[in-house]
Amino acid sequence: MKRILLMDDEQVVLEFLSRMLEHIGYDVSTCKEGGQATAAFTEAKAEGKPFDIVMMDLVICNGMGGQEAVLEIKKIDPQARVIATSGHLDHPVMLDHAQFGFKAAIPKPYKMDKLKEIIESVLTAPA
Repeated sequence: MKRILLMDDEQVVLEFLSRMLEHIGYDVSTCKEGGQATAAFTEAKAEGKPFDIVMMDLVICNGMGGQEAVLEIKKIDPQARVIATSGHLDHPVMLDHAQFGFKAAIPKPYKMDKLKEIIESVLTAPA
């Protein structure tokens, strides 16, 4: 089973998206800001159970957002597959995710078919 690390500062989003991802067959771990995401990513890699995908919200009210956290995760694993998420569709990362180190970007609100399509394309793309 593929593993996804999900970061969002809104508990309701974490719960809703976790259920969506579990429904389509992923093992999901959650955290609320970039420092926690980086720590969880590092720990999972050290234990030999790395995350296949990291999904991070770009705008975090109390902590490190995805734009900063992707840089830390890429230092740990340059091949990490990180997806940006945001409701701010005019955010520079959402307009050109690859320039900022992301493999894809998923707009909020989430749609099940689009979510599945993007995750599968990131998983099957060359690293």
